[in-house]
Amino acid sequence: MRLSFTRNSALVLGATVALVFLWLQPAQAQVGPCPYGGPSPGYRVVGQTPAGNGVASVLLCEPTNDEQPQQQQEQQQQQQQPQKIWIDSYASVVGHPDANDIWAAWNVRPEQGGFEGADSFAMNACKAAMGDGCQVMDNVRNGSVVAMRTHAGYLSASYGETETQAEVNAYRWCRTNYYSCTSLRTVTAAPWKEYGGAVQGSNNAQLYDPSQKAGGVPRNLHGAVAWAVNAGSMAVAKVWVSGGNKTQAEAKAAVLKNCDAYLAKAGLAGKCEVPLIAANQIIVVATDEKKTTRVSSGDDLEAAEWSLHVWQCRDNNLTCTTVASFDAGKEGNASFDIPL
Repeated sequence: MRLSFTRNSALVLGATVALVFLWLQPAQAQVGPCPYGGPSPGYRVVGQTPAGNGVASVLLCEPTNDEQPQQQQEQQQQQQQPQKIWIDSYASVVGHPDANDIWAAWNVRPEQGGFEGADSFAMNACKAAMGDGCQVMDNVRNGSVVAMRTHAGYLSASYGETETQAEVNAYRWCRTNYYSCTSLRTVTAAPWKEYGGAVQGSNNAQLYDPSQKAGGVPRNLHGAVAWAVNAGSMAVAKVWVSGGNKTQAEAKAAVLKNCDAYLAKAGLAGKCEVPLIAANQIIVVATDEKKTTRVSSGDDLEAAEWSLHVWQCRDNNLTCTTVASFDAGKEGNASFDIPL
């Protein structure tokens, strides 16, 4: 079968072929139909295809050098911005038994010593303020450390990958060992820096040093309780207390001295023991129906009695009676009789 066409149809076909040809040229000549049918950012009109015989004219454009397409501009902006890369970061918390606050270092980088660097950073600051007795309470890489105050007034710390996990670990440890705790301070080691430069902003190594605050390091005042064991019923029915001591050792020595003197004067064989030393707390002495003497402490009288009567007595199906209470932070020595 033979195909034929008129002159007009030949013109239409020719215009269409020309349009297709121009559409395929951008990779070489960078000229083609305007992306949005007309002038637009990043392009300029350089001509148009012929119109006629039912075929609409199409504007032709080429990219400009002075105005780049939005996509190219965004790519350039991304290339100009510093890229962040991840690095390890370390934190450490240091405490002292006679201090009512902690020393902490965080965002310590590997080149600054890692764990050892963080420990030394906080430890050196503690030693400068307190001398001997500073101890690393806990440390972490790329995570958080939470410092807690126990019901006895002393500090503990636990770590976690996140602040929430660190708090969960801290409260779990407190419940197992000290029954109740309150959160004191949290530090977090942030693991990032900007590419090609030093760690930026808050990600520089940081140090918390309570000795730099107004008034200096808040100090503990310690109180202690002593009683005699294996010394007969008369000695068992008595406790000795001491408060307002500057160190744990002074508090312990004061109550043991008075307890030992009592045993010697009464001619009783036995041994004096110290069941509790607390800092800045209210100390409660109680007895249960089995004639066992018990002691506990807390931030106030209510907290101290709750710790004793609930955790020690009720949870063991016992009923306790409070015999005496005293302020561990108030200077003085005393003794109390335990009614049996």
